Amino acid sequence: MSNDVATRTTSQSPAAKAARYLAQARQCAREQIDLLVSEMAIVREISQEIVDGGPIYPAGIRDLCERFVSELQAKTNGISTVMQPAKGQGQAEV
Repeated sequence: MSNDVATRTTSQSPAAKAARYLAQARQCAREQIDLLVSEMAIVREISQEIVDGGPIYPAGIRDLCERFVSELQAKTNGISTVMQPAKGQGQAEV
């Protein structure tokens, strides 16, 4: 058995490697999206605290934070919808 044949039988084919790397990249993308959603929740929570703080915060800041609260909730819901697999179609592609 030549060295090339021995190497080929013990290592993955380029197609198998590509599929494995693609799966790993998609998993990393999912982890990054999960982190984004988590951080958005933190910003939303802090924004809500500012809104609830009333007049101790400047009105412009409270208004901005009030928009953050509603917009971040909508954005988080949108991300969740995109990440849910469509019925019968497997996982959402990331």
